[in-house]
Amino acid sequence: MTDVLQVGGFVPFTTIDFPGRNAAVVFCQGCMWRCSYCQNKELQSFVDAGSNDERGGQNDERGGQNGEHKEMRPFVNAASNGEHNDVTLNVLKRPTWEYVLEKIYVRRNFLDGVVFSGGEPLAQNAIINAVQDVRNFGLQVGIHTSGAYPELLDDLVTCTNGKPLLDWVGLDIKTCFDEYDALTGAPGSEYLVTRSLDILLGSSVCFDCRTTVDPKYVSPEHVIKIARELRNKGVLVYKLQQCYDRERNPVYSPCFENEFAKQLQSLSARKF
Repeated sequence: MTDVLQVGGFVPFTTIDFPGRNAAVVFCQGCMWRCSYCQNKELQSFVDAGSNDERGGQNDERGGQNGEHKEMRPFVNAASNGEHNDVTLNVLKRPTWEYVLEKIYVRRNFLDGVVFSGGEPLAQNAIINAVQDVRNFGLQVGIHTSGAYPELLDDLVTCTNGKPLLDWVGLDIKTCFDEYDALTGAPGSEYLVTRSLDILLGSSVCFDCRTTVDPKYVSPEHVIKIARELRNKGVLVYKLQQCYDRERNPVYSPCFENEFAKQLQSLSARKF
């Protein structure tokens, strides 16, 4: 694995992917999980910068898939509703970290921070150096993560010189904890995400828990169970995210009806 972050896409400006901040979004390559509803499947495998050749098998530590070529396209984050002003990504080539870092530097006076998304940003050890690169510009840093790499998450939220490297984390809660292994296709994933949640709860870093509601896999009953599990652990913020199909059309779920929202809110006086 290279020491340089492998990038899958770059959005130079967003107001919705890093709560309360004007930010840029860096989409990282690689993910060890194979969730069937993933909206950025093109980022699961690793591709050399400036190339469209995928590498890395599913059992490889990099989490890629062998034998399947897909045309690359601009990537948007499910949490953003696709409302990005621009996506800097050639349809056949992925940018280098050097290129992205230069773009961030040029925009540094117009940004509050940078959020790393994916794929799974913590699938690469190079994320630590990338985060430090951004902090050297005087910018804040957020990460969207599935919780698949608790040890690396712990390194990023542990105070270094009196301050953690991260300012905010968006933790994806994909389903009820006891159904994780089936959904991700990876035995042991329940342990990893609960361990990551415990690390965040014990840290000083602000974080949200979020569930993307694909009605094929997440029912209102699932959401209620997830909300109760998170409440019992002490989570303060739980958000539901709209699921989109591959053409970026919203997928209907009764979880977004007003009556269900009231039912969910009634579970706790905390912010859900």
